[in-house]
Amino acid sequence: MVWQSLSSKHFAKLSNTTKDYTTTDDLWEEKGYVVLPKCLDDDLVDQINADIQTAVDEGRIDFNYTQRKILFAYEKVPVLKKVINHKGIVAKLEELVGNKVVPFQSINFLKGSEQAAHSDSVHMASYPLGGLIAIWVALEDINEQNGGLFYYPESHKLPYATNADVGNQTGGLLSPNPNKNYEDYVQKQIADNNFKKEHFKAEKGDVLIWHANLIHGGLPHLDKSLSRKSMVVHYFVQDHICYHELSQRPAVVKGI
Repeated sequence: MVWQSLSSKHFAKLSNTTKDYTTTDDLWEEKGYVVLPKCLDDDLVDQINADIQTAVDEGRIDFNYTQRKILFAYEKVPVLKKVINHKGIVAKLEELVGNKVVPFQSINFLKGSEQAAHSDSVHMASYPLGGLIAIWVALEDINEQNGGLFYYPESHKLPYATNADVGNQTGGLLSPNPNKNYEDYVQKQIADNNFKKEHFKAEKGDVLIWHANLIHGGLPHLDKSLSRKSMVVHYFVQDHICYHELSQRPAVVKGI
């Protein structure tokens, strides 16, 4: 198998480059997110937390280079598939995108991500654009003290950012720090559009669904004595070409 670089430039001359979400959910259309309060029951959440901790202690799963993210933990912790394939969650996702969705990636956290403001669409892009949707699951009560989630309502209405927009080289030679260029671009977009930051004060079992283009990130984890147990799942929309815009790599979507 031979892979070549793949980014938005390969689709620039094609028509219909954006697939808009179609839904009757007004909050989704206007703000770019939906909350499913207490979507997961306490027993399931407790089992997830116990199984994750056991897998960490036994060395079956570990953090990636950020020392905050555990990628693809469902491969070693089967109970996570009950979240990923949760019938109520998947039904809502498919209602929002108007199509079938395929789970692509899970990320588990024990501490706050403290990740800079970004939208997922530039990391996990698609053709047509907009073929991604994600959930964030609170596995305990989460607020500003233990590094909760922040987002900028209405930012999903911005044009989808590409490497060309942020000044990144494409092709065989990548820019030295494409992610930093992108983060600087996002900060300018926030300032230019006067977007207002909101914090998600989540209760255990809450699920937040966000639009592929919604700008979001992690608040500072102020109280280091507290954990911030949470889980993210990214889903690609069926029948889309999937790739990573910044790194220009194809995305292999197998389902979970």
